Amino acid sequence: MIIAVLVIAFLVSWGLVFVTTPLLVKLAQRTKLFDLPSSRKIHAIPTPRIGGLAFFSAIFIPFTIFYFGMCIYLDLPITYLLFKRDWLGVILGATFIFITGLLTISVGSRQ
Repeated sequence: MIIAVLVIAFLVSWGLVFVTTPLLVKLAQRTKLFDLPSSRKIHAIPTPRIGGLAFFSAIFIPFTIFYFGMCIYLDLPITYLLFKRDWLGVILGATFIFITGLLTISVGSRQ
């Protein structure tokens, strides 16, 4: 059961990256959300700024699948692990970093 949950989480993560990355590149092209090359940057071509969205969804959604799968496998209530400080810290920390990145993109795109 644990192997099945891990395989499903991996496949969902891979599928999300495979599908969302090209979609986000097209969205970046339409909305002009690119980081342009300059002397202070290492990339030589315009790079989409919203790649973190694909990364966050590829981590957070499989993490959620793994979390629910483990709660079911261990016969625990769904809220059990959410009250553990380490799990809650990972979830809240990743969400905070993601939201900060989105705000940085929106502020940076106005310039």
